[in-house]
Amino acid sequence: MKSKKIVNILIQIGIFLLLLSLISKFQTRNMLDTDTKAPENQFLLTSAQTQKSQILNFADNNIRTIVYFFAPWCQICHLSMPNLVEIQASKGEQIKIVAIALDYQKQSDVNDFIEQHALNFPVYYGQSAIQKAFKVSAFPSYYLIDKNGVVTHKVVGYTSEIGMRLRL
Repeated sequence: MKSKKIVNILIQIGIFLLLLSLISKFQTRNMLDTDTKAPENQFLLTSAQTQKSQILNFADNNIRTIVYFFAPWCQICHLSMPNLVEIQASKGEQIKIVAIALDYQKQSDVNDFIEQHALNFPVYYGQSAIQKAFKVSAFPSYYLIDKNGVVTHKVVGYTSEIGMRLRL
């Protein structure tokens, strides 16, 4: 009887994981394909922290990069931001995080978001061209890009710190 209960629990866990996988596949269906080169060298972005402009380039980093697209009004973005801050704090020079703000009314909305979360990684003001190139249609959207500039993972919506670490 006990083994039957364990089997039932394992089946339920398997069904739950299958549903999560199917939902994730559905949510990311329109994003950039994995194993393709991420768009770069075509976007001049202005840093929200320094107000200096920089061309987006992943391949020159020689490390993996998490590109995080967010909107300051997005509550899921607010919930997931501490996970990125923790990844940055623990991974340090092993990973680069770049956040790109989209769908904001004023730059001060982005600046307030940065201050509220005490962000310790670069945040840039995005524009519709980068949103279109990266096929961002929901917030937050993440891409993990390897040191050669190739997309290895993509995610839409909330991702836990553990989920992020598993993808790294």
